[in-house]
Amino acid sequence: STQRHGEEMNCMHRSNNGGRYSELQSQFQSISWREVLGRLLGSQQLKQDVQMLESKIATVCKDDLVALQAKEDGNSAFRKGDLETAIQSYTKALLWCTADDTRAILFCNRAAVLQKQQTFGLAIADCTRALGIDPTYVKAWQRRAQCWTALGKPSQAAADMAASIDPFPRSLSLDILQYEPMTRVPEGPPRLNPYLQHASCKVQLAHNQREGRHLIACESVHAGEVLVTESALAVFLLPGWLTSRCSWCLQDSPSLIPCLDCSQEMYCSLRCQARAQTQYHRVECRSDSIVNLLPTVRLALRLVLSASCSTTQADVEAVADVADTGRLCVPTPDIRGCTSDGIFRSDYRAVTSLNHHLDDRPPAFLEFVQYAVQAEVAAKIAAGHGVAVTAEDIFVHINRLRTNVYAVTALLNDKRTDSVTQEKIALAVYPTCSMLNHSCRPNTILQFCGRSLTIRASQDIPKGSAVWNCYGPHAGHMSSQTRREILREQYFFDCRCIACER
Repeated sequence: STQRHGEEMNCMHRSNNGGRYSELQSQFQSISWREVLGRLLGSQQLKQDVQMLESKIATVCKDDLVALQAKEDGNSAFRKGDLETAIQSYTKALLWCTADDTRAILFCNRAAVLQKQQTFGLAIADCTRALGIDPTYVKAWQRRAQCWTALGKPSQAAADMAASIDPFPRSLSLDILQYEPMTRVPEGPPRLNPYLQHASCKVQLAHNQREGRHLIACESVHAGEVLVTESALAVFLLPGWLTSRCSWCLQDSPSLIPCLDCSQEMYCSLRCQARAQTQYHRVECRSDSIVNLLPTVRLALRLVLSASCSTTQADVEAVADVADTGRLCVPTPDIRGCTSDGIFRSDYRAVTSLNHHLDDRPPAFLEFVQYAVQAEVAAKIAAGHGVAVTAEDIFVHINRLRTNVYAVTALLNDKRTDSVTQEKIALAVYPTCSMLNHSCRPNTILQFCGRSLTIRASQDIPKGSAVWNCYGPHAGHMSSQTRREILREQYFFDCRCIACER
C-alpha cells in the first residue's frame, strides 16, 4: 500500500565525526538544538566537512562518451526489435549529449521507435525537435510525413515530403505543444472547502491536545468519495527514474526532452520544463555539488527555491471563491498554519507550520552533524544564485521532512514477467494531506497521478469522525507491537488507534 515515508538514514554516508566533534557531542543532550547547530555552523570542523563534501567527484555536466555508448545500445536494441530498451537508450543518450547534430539524430532515431509503436503524435513531436535543430534533415522530414499519413493527414504529409526535397523556405511553425503529452488531471472533490485548500467541503481541519491537527468529517462521507486532491508543493524524482519519467510532473513518457545544460533533469513537455526552470532548476542546473546531497535535502532546498512561486493567483482564487460549499465549513484562525482569516493554504506558510521535532526528538548526534553539513552546502548553492536562505532554514526543513514527506509510488507492469509491482519513484510534500493522522486501520486510500495525490474514503465515515491515513504499518500486515515500534521510531508517537488498543 502507498504510505507516508520518512527517508531511512541507513543509506547515508556517515563519516567518523564522533571524535572530531567530541566536546560538542558530550553536551548534545544538555543544550538546545539551536545552540548545537550554531556552534556546528561556526566550527572549523564543519567547514572542513563541507569542503570535503563539495570536493567529492561528482558532476552535473554532460558526457558525449556516455551519450555515444547509449546511442549504440539503442541502435542495437532497435535492430533486435527490443523497442522499450531502444527508447530508454536513446533517451539516455539525449540526456548526456552536447552536440546539436547528434541530438537531432537521436530525436529522429527515437521517432523511428515511436513510429514502430504507432504512437504517431509523439513521433511527430520528436521529428519536429530534430528539424528544429537541423531544418535540412531529410530523414526527419520523411519520417514525419509517414506519421502524418498514418494519422490520415495527407496535406501535411505532402508538404513534408516536398520539404525533404527542398527544405527552404519551408516553415517550422508547427505547434509542437499540441503533440506533447498533456498532464493528467485527477478527479477532485465535487465541492471544495473554502477554508482548507484542495479538500472537500465534507472535511474540516480540527485540533485538540491529544491528536494535534487532524481532519474530521463535518458531513457524512460515503465510501469512494474524494476527500482531497492535492498537487505536490515540491517533488524530487529519484535518480533511477530519470530517463523514464518527467522530473516535474512525474508522469512516465517515452519521449522525454533533456535540460540542454545539465544531466540532472528530463521533461515530458516544454510546459513542464518551463515550470521546473521557474521554480528550482535555474539554481540546481550546473551546480555540481548538488549531486552529493541526499534526496531529502534536495527536496528541502526545492521548497525554499519555490517559496515565491508556490501560491499563484489561481491558487488563491481556488480557495477563496468557491460557491455552494455547504454551511458546515468554518474558518479555523486559531489553528497553526492558518491565516488570520482562518484559511489553511497548501503553500510555504503551511510547510513552516509542520512539526520538525527538534525540540523533543532531535536526530542522533552524527545524523545531526550530517544534516548540518548538507544544509550548509545547500545554502551555499542557493546563495551562489542570489537566493537568500540560511543553513538553519534548510536544516529545519530537512527535519520537518523526516516525518512529513510522502513517498510517491507507481504501479508498474512488467511485460516480461506479466506482473504488477508498486515502486517508489519520488519524494513529495503535500501540506494539506499532511494534516491526516495515522491509524493502523485507516478509513481512506491514497492514489497518485503524476505529482497529484488523491485521498478517497475507503468506507463510510460518519459526521464528526476523524479521517485516518496509514503511515505504513497496517494492522493487516503487522503485529501491534511491531507497528508501534516502527511508528515510535519513525514518527515519534505511541499509536492509540482502535487496532492497537484492542
